Amino acid sequence: KSHDGARLAYTSSGRGPAMIEVATWLNHLQHDWSSPVWGPRLGELSKHFALTRYDARGCGLSDREAESFSFESSMADLESVADA
Repeated sequence: KSHDGARLAYTSSGRGPAMIEVATWLNHLQHDWSSPVWGPRLGELSKHFALTRYDARGCGLSDREAESFSFESSMADLESVADA
């Protein structure tokens, strides 16, 4: 959960140094691996990094309803995922 209680979906794959991919409006944890664009990219990154990805609030598997969609909330979401 983020600072305001929004539930964030996240996942990790691979091994190596930690890397967090910042969420955008164009990702979905459940479908990215099957994408001909994102799947191979995720596979390559996971070969070299412990890759953590998350769906932004309002997108994908994260809460669709949230108090705020501000830049500050997005930064707090990233911090919450890093802490988790």
